[in-house]
Amino acid sequence: MIKVCKTCGVTFNKRREQIFCSIGCATAHTNRVHRSGENHYLYKGEPRAKECPIKKSARYKVYCAVKAGELIRQPCEVCGDSKSEGHHKDYTKPLEVEWLCRKHHKLADIRDGHNGGDFGNR
Repeated sequence: MIKVCKTCGVTFNKRREQIFCSIGCATAHTNRVHRSGENHYLYKGEPRAKECPIKKSARYKVYCAVKAGELIRQPCEVCGDSKSEGHHKDYTKPLEVEWLCRKHHKLADIRDGHNGGDFGNR
């Protein structure tokens, strides 16, 4: 996909969420933003909402429990895919998670009203 660099205007072949043609342009943009006081944290052109602390805490507790071996990552409960993520129905119960693949996790987030399945903050 052809993209135009946000700093210098040069066209380049885009990879994933890349918005600059080089590290130099990305650094120049970051320096300009910090000097001007603009909101550096943009997601698809919109200011990114601050993540809810209770969500962040729940995700971190799952990460730590998995790393310590206290919680075992399971395959997706819907399709059986071994690459799964923990889905919280209730963030106040951080270790109660459904293990879902990325596709089914996004659908569950939409179903449960968790930011409409927005993965930009993860």
